[in-house]
Amino acid sequence: MNYVIRCGTLLDATGAHPRKDVDIEVAGDTIVGIVPRGQGSLQDAVEVDLSGMTVLPGLVDCHEHLGLTFGEDEQEQGAEPSEFYAVKSAISAERILRAGITTVRTAGDKGNTGTVVKRAIAEGIVAGPRLFTARRLIARTGGHGWIVGREADGPWAIRAAIREEVKLGADVIKIMVSGGAASPGSDVFAPDMTDEEILAAIDEAHRLGRRIMAHGHGGPGVQVAVRAGVDSIEHGLLLTREDLDLMVEYGTTLVSTNVYGLRVVEDPPAGIPQYVIDQLKDTVLGALETLRYAATLPLRVAVGTDTLHGLLWEEMRVLSEYGFTPMEALRAGTINGAELCGAGDKLGTLEVGKTADIIAVVGDPLSDFSVLESVPFVMKAGTIHYAP
Repeated sequence: MNYVIRCGTLLDATGAHPRKDVDIEVAGDTIVGIVPRGQGSLQDAVEVDLSGMTVLPGLVDCHEHLGLTFGEDEQEQGAEPSEFYAVKSAISAERILRAGITTVRTAGDKGNTGTVVKRAIAEGIVAGPRLFTARRLIARTGGHGWIVGREADGPWAIRAAIREEVKLGADVIKIMVSGGAASPGSDVFAPDMTDEEILAAIDEAHRLGRRIMAHGHGGPGVQVAVRAGVDSIEHGLLLTREDLDLMVEYGTTLVSTNVYGLRVVEDPPAGIPQYVIDQLKDTVLGALETLRYAATLPLRVAVGTDTLHGLLWEEMRVLSEYGFTPMEALRAGTINGAELCGAGDKLGTLEVGKTADIIAVVGDPLSDFSVLESVPFVMKAGTIHYAP
């Protein structure tokens, strides 16, 4: 179907200034024109009047665990049957799309959930964003995240694990190079893999044509991963200025997920284990201040919600409060994420030739990201899922 979308304000996320009173022409799943109001030539098009709204690209969440729930014990959640985890994941997927997030890179889910939910979305069985799935994350035996991932020890076992994940449909690889707050007894600074394991994982992923993300709060494991060419560091609560400089040097993307920690520290949800609060309380505020330094660098930053399904706007708002311009924060949630997924040529901005992932909100996100809390209009790949 063809559409002409009447925009009140167009915020295309290219970095250009917002434009008033333009039309977006959509043919099938592709943007074929962006023209002044009423000057298009697309035939047999349905008019969509968003003239009272700000129109922008669908958002891109680069760190999600579809079947985990914020505030619940991840160890207990991970012990749930995969079938139950898959049902929760499908519900999360619909909530995420409803929030205007049209693309998600998952960071590890239980069993075959990632590929099953991805297929269900593609076949229209459930509503949800397009998925770039990591399937199961790869952890050392007993390491952080093992309960929703798979365990592998030694360089060749890790290579074999990556080969199997790719065989079973993984779009991206996830490894755990430091401990994590959600695992009892884990040290968020200490390496969770040996240098040899990290080097083997990154080499194998890239050899198989897959990008690789590394859970890492800080410490020597992160530095090894960056120097070995890892594509992104996830979280980075304990990154130093030297770490960030190194990431700039090697072209590593930082995926910011600070809202999870802020919520745990400032207003702990009922049932969250005390050890998680204790792990985060001394690191979150420091991480936010480190963001101020990151904002001064030519560092590529994307954003993720972790288990806060659909609340990507909060992460963008945090960036804007700690040194990033509103446009930089918006690009972190759109084109930077799309490029990290390897899809920047099709997603992340509103330009002719790109896929028609289009959302609209009442108000100006660059003045107040909270307007993204309610997204009345969501189009993914030329299909309208929600409309005012």
